[in-house]
Amino acid sequence: MKNAIVLLRIAKVWSLISIGFIVFFMIGYAMDPNEPRPVGIEWFELSLFPMGVLVGMILSWKYARTGAVISIVCLVVFYFVEYALKGRFPGGPFFLLVSAPAFLFLIYSLMAHRQSA
Repeated sequence: MKNAIVLLRIAKVWSLISIGFIVFFMIGYAMDPNEPRPVGIEWFELSLFPMGVLVGMILSWKYARTGAVISIVCLVVFYFVEYALKGRFPGGPFFLLVSAPAFLFLIYSLMAHRQSA
């Protein structure tokens, strides 16, 4: 159980960093008058990443498995939408690094469930 608690703490700290980064990014983007506003399918993409991932991570603090699944599903769908629209997956590690706490929350929930059984 000790390993699960350590993993949960790492997930929570990392999720706070990720949430802060996402919020900082969104505020900066919204305040830049030179940035074009999203149109059409871009709104759907934004509902997946960063919003869906953000909501999932916040839920993970109370409901680890549910929040993790929401974040991971949103991330996967975002990747497929990007591939369908642009013919390639998003580049760089940014999306996975920001979403990594969701995977940790999921692993924690599986460990906690197994230990309680």
